[in-house]
Amino acid sequence: MQVAVSARDVDFVGRVPPQDFIILLPCTGGRQGLQAAGRFRRSLLVATGVPWSAGVASAAGPSADAFGLTRSALEALETARREGSGLALHRRERRAHPRTAVGPSVPARLRRDGVESRI
Repeated sequence: MQVAVSARDVDFVGRVPPQDFIILLPCTGGRQGLQAAGRFRRSLLVATGVPWSAGVASAAGPSADAFGLTRSALEALETARREGSGLALHRRERRAHPRTAVGPSVPARLRRDGVESRI
């Protein structure tokens, strides 16, 4: 199968048997990578008539290791397939600490301009 895609000189497009592709886009941020993945998906749909899913991962500096990016992209791919969106971006946790549970909640009501809401 021949698929016409447009890639820069620094980009790498390769096949992963039996039917997947891996596309490396150096110097491309997460949002730009997501846009590029959308363009690749549309090209593949036109060429094959079959919808494709894409998982995108992005990292900079020391966190940009091949194995970590691969794991992150595969997680995003599973998210795209599970949600039915066909396209997902892996977002790295920004917190330096794990999430913590807060204490018991206190129910309350908020009144404003004659409208009451539970909070």
